[in-house]
Amino acid sequence: MTPVHILLFIVAVLVGVSLILAVLHYRERHALECIRSEPTGAAFSTLSVALAFDPDHAILWETQVSALELISAAGPQGVHIRQLYAWYRTAAAHYPELYEGSGFRPWLEFLREARLVTFDECRVAVTREGHEFLHYRVTAEPVRQ
Repeated sequence: MTPVHILLFIVAVLVGVSLILAVLHYRERHALECIRSEPTGAAFSTLSVALAFDPDHAILWETQVSALELISAAGPQGVHIRQLYAWYRTAAAHYPELYEGSGFRPWLEFLREARLVTFDECRVAVTREGHEFLHYRVTAEPVRQ
């Protein structure tokens, strides 16, 4: 192979990689737009953290525990929002009566308003209060201060 052929090969590989990255970027952007444009709903807006300790509302909060465990397991940097969205879709399919009429974004906002998570455009992390809540829900013991 001549140096010109090698150079053309390298350029072709770089163009191919660039095209693949552009397609992946477009798909990620599209997925995030779908998350943002989901219908709003009030299913979770009526819950409060105080209800987490009420036996009648326990199932509503129990469904949040596995989401918080997933987020917490990712460490301080949190979990990518796409991974949490996949969890949400599975939970919504498993508990349609709880998630009916609510989208991912309102559910995520609910967790933030409850001070259990914090998030930006790409990652969701559990707050200190979220860790305490998770500890209580899993062990049924309050966190010792």
